Amino acid sequence: MMAGEGTNPEFDLRSLRYAVLAAEHGSFRQAAATLGVRSSVVSKRVRSLEDDLGVSLFERHSRGLRVTWAGRRFLDRVDLIMVELDYAAKTALNAGRGMHGYLRVGIFSSLGSLLPREAITAFRRRHPRVHTNVREGAPRFHIAKLRERRLDIALVSGIPVVDDCDAETFWSERVFVAVPARHALADEPSVTWNQISESRFIVSCAEPGPEIHDYLIQRLADLGQSPSISRQDVGRENLMHMVSMGFGLTLTSESAVATSYPGLRFLPIEGEKPLPFSAVWSPCNDNPALRRFLSLMRTMSKH
Repeated sequence: MMAGEGTNPEFDLRSLRYAVLAAEHGSFRQAAATLGVRSSVVSKRVRSLEDDLGVSLFERHSRGLRVTWAGRRFLDRVDLIMVELDYAAKTALNAGRGMHGYLRVGIFSSLGSLLPREAITAFRRRHPRVHTNVREGAPRFHIAKLRERRLDIALVSGIPVVDDCDAETFWSERVFVAVPARHALADEPSVTWNQISESRFIVSCAEPGPEIHDYLIQRLADLGQSPSISRQDVGRENLMHMVSMGFGLTLTSESAVATSYPGLRFLPIEGEKPLPFSAVWSPCNDNPALRRFLSLMRTMSKH
């Protein structure tokens, strides 16, 4: 059965491109010169295309070519398709290079942390067409979203061990105690655990409150103290205001110190090892933007 009688011929993209160029130049010879091939190659390809279609695209004459009425209707649409294919190829290439797309970052620490803040800022500056979304939440929720591919990378405290995820430690932060401005130790450059061991502490019921609660129990148990800890159903900001109001002391990491609260002082704890912070991601995640962000964090963490 002839192609013009109802079949759907399969077209060679190269032949389509040759035909479009031949129509633009009005000559097989000039189209061939543009392509860097022999004119006979272009002529044969176009003739084969016409045979597949069952129609003539060109009228041949001694001075070159003239596009037929059927050829014009066909080639106008082919030209639009070639433009779309070129755009699709460039889009795929840019996405593969991490130049387009998205990056979903889960954070547990404050964006006041120097490395995450600088890394996210630098990444957005270098890749303005990648949509960067930052989500705050507890590490356990971030890990679940990593597994569901709803998150690309999570920045969390500690050195997590997750069976089906990769993790790498990138930065650390000193531990501070938050005290009211009128507290007896408020003007000290730093404090020791012994100085605050008998204090009343408050923590949030929400993250990172439970983690701070366990941290306090462990540290003060080493001193033979049974700490007084009250859990408050408030967020981090209101917890700090409650400290300034005299409800009790609390602990925080270095990144929180960048935020100023009236009537509050942050004091580093002497001899306390800095808290490690890590990035966690799924090794099965093939998002190019994730790989570029990880590479950027590795580079910046070395400086």
